[in-house]
Amino acid sequence: AHEIGMRCGDIQYALLCAMQYCSHAYQSGKKLETLESKMKKHSDMMQEYKQISTCNLVRVMRQAALNMMGRSKDPLILTGEAMDQEHLLKNAIERKHRNLELLIYLHCSWLAYFFGSYELASQMAGHAQAIIHETCSATFSVCNHAFFNGLISLALLRKTGDTKWKSIANESIEKMENWTKYAPENCQHKLFLLQAESAFFLGQDANAAKHYEMAIDGAKENKFIQDQALSCERAGIFYLAHGNVSKASEYYGQAHDIYLQWGAKGKADHIRINFPF
Repeated sequence: AHEIGMRCGDIQYALLCAMQYCSHAYQSGKKLETLESKMKKHSDMMQEYKQISTCNLVRVMRQAALNMMGRSKDPLILTGEAMDQEHLLKNAIERKHRNLELLIYLHCSWLAYFFGSYELASQMAGHAQAIIHETCSATFSVCNHAFFNGLISLALLRKTGDTKWKSIANESIEKMENWTKYAPENCQHKLFLLQAESAFFLGQDANAAKHYEMAIDGAKENKFIQDQALSCERAGIFYLAHGNVSKASEYYGQAHDIYLQWGAKGKADHIRINFPF
């Protein structure tokens, strides 16, 4: 669609298609190095043709990819080669560009969760939740927001014991159960991971272990490499919490290797440094 639009001279349509490709490719787990290069190519073209709003959306996704790849000073902040978070977020708020504002908060919440900063992840997810229904957000992004919001809440529920997180987690699980009926290839493994984390909190160890395995297998089968790596990592945390160092090491090692396969060297290094396996 992008190529046809460019050939026909419909530049705005062509570059919107390119932006949609970048969004879906990133959330589908395409290899980060290749995707980041395409994002840069498309954003440069958008800049050249003065499609600034579309360009800014791609910049957010590209910077998130760069952070996961280890090519930023702080993986929690969307500032680096592609963008400056403070400047772009201020611009989005002042110009009432709600889609851009939402995308920044979404990616900040996902990065914070991946790198273990659950309080920041919750704060960013809360900002996203406040505006997500005002925008024409892609269903994929809405699904991933619910997924990570549930995971963040379950992590904080286990950490603090505050029951307010339980209701948010349960709402996310209910949404994922509904979406799984219509798009199991996209959602089933996400539901399994949410259920595994919930069972972990409830002390249902056998059920948790089973659902971690189902999440890993489902993500692998449907080629969501980032979710496969994340499920392995969460399984490692589960087994370490139960004193099974051997099993935890096995899953941390798998997570590390799969993150590297995805191209997320920054995240792989984070596991190697914080969870020696």
